Amino acid sequence: MNSNRLGDYTEIKAALWLMKQGYEVFRNLGCTGPVDIIALDPHTGETVLIDVKFQKGNRCGPPIKDEQVEIGVRKLNVSDDRIWFDVDRSII
Repeated sequence: MNSNRLGDYTEIKAALWLMKQGYEVFRNLGCTGPVDIIALDPHTGETVLIDVKFQKGNRCGPPIKDEQVEIGVRKLNVSDDRIWFDVDRSII
């Protein structure tokens, strides 16, 4: 699978997982920008800015960029068998 398709697949998998957690999910339809997904918790009103990263095996992908940290973006890791937020920014 080419990298663009893998990125699309990974973001869709992440969006579905977030929806199962109860979040309203809004995807970035462009291929640029600091945020892949905006998730809204309808119970608390919390808005979460998310950058989705595919993780191959046990390897960690690249960290989020400084400008993403400045605006509060959280990294959501997606591998073949699990999905998780970075520990230091965990919300679930």
